[in-house]
Amino acid sequence: YIGGLMKVSVVLLTHNTRDMTVANALKAAGALSPEDELVVVDNGSSDGTAAALGAQVPSARVLTPGLNLGFSKAANLGARNVGGEVLLFLNSDAELTAPALKALKACFMAHPRTGAVGAFLVHPDGSPQRSADGVPTLAAELLGKAPFRWLTPGLFPTVKPGTVWQRAQPNRSM
Repeated sequence: YIGGLMKVSVVLLTHNTRDMTVANALKAAGALSPEDELVVVDNGSSDGTAAALGAQVPSARVLTPGLNLGFSKAANLGARNVGGEVLLFLNSDAELTAPALKALKACFMAHPRTGAVGAFLVHPDGSPQRSADGVPTLAAELLGKAPFRWLTPGLFPTVKPGTVWQRAQPNRSM
């Protein structure tokens, strides 16, 4: 860590979502601490995303491979071009807030052997967004999905207590 500070590298991936990408890149840039960095991988956009980012989010470094690499190759390109201790991938429709970034840093500082974490996602109205599921089984896949979920309430819960998939409750005070 730099002087006891953890550097987070945010890699925002986009393809032809200029306005949304610029808006969320501005929000992400505003949430970052001075030691953090924002890299946007413009995955072959034809809508002027890279130019708009350069003009409106000068703190972001924009990588333009020139073609649509697909999500995983674009994510790997971003990951190879950052220098933080923690790597945070964002889709262009995700809004990063300062409290969420603070919670991410706190998690890694409290648990330094942690290799990966998942965020507690919320919709714009603050309601929880489903972002995790239990350990996949054939029965859960066949019976736990709509339209069968209403037939088997509680039989296949989304996250089973006591498993590695157990979701931590969000700390809304951060």
